[in-house]
Amino acid sequence: MSINWPAWIGSFSDPAKSKVIGKMAFTTLPGATRTGQAEIGNWLIAIPKDSRNAEAAMDFLLWATSAEQMKLSAQRGNPPTRKVAVSRSEAWSRSFPAYPAQLKSLETSRPRPRTPQWNEIENAFWNLSCPKANSGELSPEEAMNQANAEIEKIIQRGQ
Repeated sequence: MSINWPAWIGSFSDPAKSKVIGKMAFTTLPGATRTGQAEIGNWLIAIPKDSRNAEAAMDFLLWATSAEQMKLSAQRGNPPTRKVAVSRSEAWSRSFPAYPAQLKSLETSRPRPRTPQWNEIENAFWNLSCPKANSGELSPEEAMNQANAEIEKIIQRGQ
């Protein structure tokens, strides 16, 4: 089991890269008391306020994020970022087995916290505390308490 970035999922179905073709299943994140929520962190587009070509950049962004371009991008294996880019046909689901779960996940997702310390916070949680809980070195409660303490230090240092 893995919580995975959508951009990596395509390689699971690529015969040149994968030995698990047809052996993987995809679903949304579980939740104990409510629907699990995926975190969106990198599907952001912006134009710098001091851009010399802001109008041309806006034209490009409107073109690149249009329904037609998003659908073409999804057909090439890029994770869809708009509902309109995901077909609900069976042929589509066979070609892109993760897309139905990704769509469902996208519908309940939330943006990750916006802070300059995010990389440190994410590292404290995913790379330091979670492996200790997974290996049994710490109980899940101890690992989360450790992560919370480390994250609090990072936040305090950043203020």
